[in-house]
Amino acid sequence: MVDNTWSTREGPVLEAMYWASESGTDLGQAAHDAVPDLPERVLQEMLLTLAQDDYLEAHVTKTAGDVPTVIPTRLMAKGRRAVGQWPSEDLEVELARVIERLEEEETDPERKSRFQKLREALSDAGKDVVARVIAELLKSLGGHVA
Repeated sequence: MVDNTWSTREGPVLEAMYWASESGTDLGQAAHDAVPDLPERVLQEMLLTLAQDDYLEAHVTKTAGDVPTVIPTRLMAKGRRAVGQWPSEDLEVELARVIERLEEEETDPERKSRFQKLREALSDAGKDVVARVIAELLKSLGGHVA
């Protein structure tokens, strides 16, 4: 079985790169600092894969070895979504995340239960129904979102 590395490698690297971009510091150094025990070869391969999958933009240079040097320059939309900076492309998925977050933050047991029931009702309604409701809501707002 292959280990899932997203929560221990890719996710922390993308998050560190987001914060580096916000503060104007070096994204490559932020990536390295996020996973300091990761061998450089593995880090470069991971950055290359993230760049090839449109999580980040990078300059890639061939070196004498078998792994190129990857210099990240910015997070792409997919990378920003991965760290939660931008909403999901699937509005129904994003709605479920918002409801789940509100449910987790709620301290009143009765209101917490209402959030849970709403999340379950949306799940039971099905993705197509929820997508249609969201589309109609956005259409009715006509761009007047506060």
